Amino acid sequence: MPSPAAGVELARADATRAPADPALAADAAAAIDALGLDLYRLAGPGNLMLSPASSAIALSMARAGARGQTAEEMDTVLRGLGSDALADAGNALDAALAARTGTFPDASGKDHDVTLRIANALFAQRDMPLEPTKIEVWLPRFDIESSVELADALAALGMPTAFSESADFSGITTAADLHIDKVVHEANMTVDEKGTEAAAATVVIMRLSGVGAEVRVDRPFLVVLRDVPTGAIVFLGRVADPSESRS
Repeated sequence: MPSPAAGVELARADATRAPADPALAADAAAAIDALGLDLYRLAGPGNLMLSPASSAIALSMARAGARGQTAEEMDTVLRGLGSDALADAGNALDAALAARTGTFPDASGKDHDVTLRIANALFAQRDMPLEPTKIEVWLPRFDIESSVELADALAALGMPTAFSESADFSGITTAADLHIDKVVHEANMTVDEKGTEAAAATVVIMRLSGVGAEVRVDRPFLVVLRDVPTGAIVFLGRVADPSESRS
C-alpha cells in the first residue's frame, strides 16, 4: 500500500507458505549463530546489543536477488542462508520462531506470556523470573541499545562485492544496476525486575549502480537470548557497564 508522506510502497506476497520440515530449522539457526559471532568479534568495546536473527534474515532477503560473485560472497558470509540450498531450512526456522508466541509454563509451572515477531518487530518476554530452579542469579538492571552500520564488517567478512558497483542483484531487477549501500542494524534490551524486553530492526538499503549455587554477576558479561529448540541466537550482547542506559 502506498504511503504518500514517506514516498514508500509496501509490497506483500500472497503466496502460501510451503510446508517445512521442523528438523531443518537447526541448519538455518547454525548459519544465523555463525554470522552473529562473526559480527560480535568485529565489534568495538563497551556495551553492545545485536540481533543475529534480524541481521541474517534481512540480508538473506537481499541474497535471494544476488547473482554471480555477489551471491558467492554472500553465501560465504551468511553460510548459505538465503540461497536455494538453505531455502527449506530458512522456511522451517521462520515457521518455528513464528510458533513461539503464546503462553508457556516456567520450571515451577507458572504461566508466562511470550511474544516473538520476526521482520523487524518487537520481541518481548515479560514477568519471566531470572532465577532458574535451585540457582539464584543476581543480574544488574540494564537498558542498552546499539546502532551500527554493518557494511564495513560484512565486507571484511568476505562479501565486498555486494557493496560495490560490481554487485549483481539481477535477481531483483534487470532494469537497473543495484548494490547494497548500507546495512543499518539497531537492537536494544532492557532487563529489570519485571522481566526482559528486547527489540531489533535491520534495514538493507540498496542503491543504484550448578545446583544450589548463587551466581552474582558483578563484572562485564555476555547476554544471549536463544531459541532453545532450534538453537537460533535471536539476541547477542555484551554488558560492560549496566549504569550506561540508553537515552
